[in-house]
Amino acid sequence: MPTGILTRVVDLIIGKRVLELGSGIGFMGTIVSSLQMLADDPLSSDRSKLWLTDVDETVLSVCRSNISLPCSMSLSSSTTAANLGA
Repeated sequence: MPTGILTRVVDLIIGKRVLELGSGIGFMGTIVSSLQMLADDPLSSDRSKLWLTDVDETVLSVCRSNISLPCSMSLSSSTTAANLGA
């Protein structure tokens, strides 16, 4: 799903569990995580979750680095970093 569409239909990901298969360098996952974090109620028990996956460990390493960049809101989300896997 192109990122532009995602920002217009945020309801699709807010309060949802999202599994991205083949997340590559994590661009889309970073956008999804940021949108979820902006809209989530920190006191709600029904918080959004995001899992990023890829079969290539080298690609996952780059993805981990990208979500740890200062410009990524994902940095403050321990669930995003913990849910990266092959």
